[in-house]
Amino acid sequence: MKFIFQLVILLSFGFHASAITTYFEGHYNNVSPDTVTTESKTGTFSGLTFSTNNNTLTHEDDSVFGFELGIDNLKIPNIRIGFSYLKPHIKLKSSTINGSVTNGSTTLSGAGIITPADWASIGISFDNDIELRMLNLYYDFDYNEKFKPFLGFGVGYADIQNTDGSELTTSFTGGAKYYLNETSYLGAKINWASISGPTDKLFGIKYNDIDVFTSTLLIGFEF
Repeated sequence: MKFIFQLVILLSFGFHASAITTYFEGHYNNVSPDTVTTESKTGTFSGLTFSTNNNTLTHEDDSVFGFELGIDNLKIPNIRIGFSYLKPHIKLKSSTINGSVTNGSTTLSGAGIITPADWASIGISFDNDIELRMLNLYYDFDYNEKFKPFLGFGVGYADIQNTDGSELTTSFTGGAKYYLNETSYLGAKINWASISGPTDKLFGIKYNDIDVFTSTLLIGFEF
């Protein structure tokens, strides 16, 4: 997080200080992970034996607050830069399994639905907190004085609980702001983010890339 804050400050050095506007947004987000899959795995790890095992995982949506801090009114017209932070809790809803996995007394296999309780019976949980830290570049369209649609691109990283490190994340955003007065606004946006596939640090389960869709209601203030 410290690095991205420093990068936002560094990017602002090239612009005339008196022209820059700082903004802060409070976000209320509905986070919806796409179906997640794991790569095929064979071998014994941390007391579990995997036989050509791969899984398809469906998670519940989560509603969570977040924020964005950024700078506007730069030398390049309609461009602004922001740092956003979001930490949803992603909870497994259901899954299917190919191959099998066993702890010696309980075996999960077959084409049926595997519940979170089934996974817990062999010591595996697919529930995780995800910290998303993104540096975003936006283009604001001059529709009129009060209403401003925007598009954005982001790059940053995701820290996923119980995995082996931070994962590169890219995102695309579309939305709009409606100004209540010269310094405050309401808005909404939709974001798609792609997280490079992490690896579980206990059992070595490798995930394929994870797609996350987020719809956001926001309130913003400019300074």
